[in-house]
Amino acid sequence: MKQAFFYLLTEIEPNFDASQDLWQQNKQVKLTQREQLACWLAVRYFQTRKKVLIFCENEMHAERIDEALWAYQPERFIAHDLVSKSKNHTTLIQIGWPGHRSLDSRDILIYLADEFSDVTTFFNSVIDFVPAIEQEKEVARIRYKQFREMGFHLKTGPLPEKFLANTQD
Repeated sequence: MKQAFFYLLTEIEPNFDASQDLWQQNKQVKLTQREQLACWLAVRYFQTRKKVLIFCENEMHAERIDEALWAYQPERFIAHDLVSKSKNHTTLIQIGWPGHRSLDSRDILIYLADEFSDVTTFFNSVIDFVPAIEQEKEVARIRYKQFREMGFHLKTGPLPEKFLANTQD
């Protein structure tokens, strides 16, 4: 059975587009809560040997996530790569965007793009996010309806307690 889980985000934050300029100027990875949770989840799946595709809005967004995973825990190596640079597709975590998705079978899709994509048809398990900002929430509602129309069993839930404990100062 196809399943999609939507995490209900709590922070009022800029979306990817609003934070692009800051990323370009500083060359630092300043992630939104949605991106932080996506990376955190990808690492958890990596630890259980699950194959994950993180699907981003575009190439620049994918590169942000790539950089974030390189810096995630400097003392640990989290093997991942961009789909466009992957030679053998054996890495557990791959990062793609429209027109660049993994060609091999993956266990989980972590969906960071705003627009619904046919990449979802290749997965039985999808993780998506509902932002706290009303305008962005509406975009998530549209994706939610599209998942339902595709026959996905849908669930929503709060952020994991372990994630919240790791992100609090």
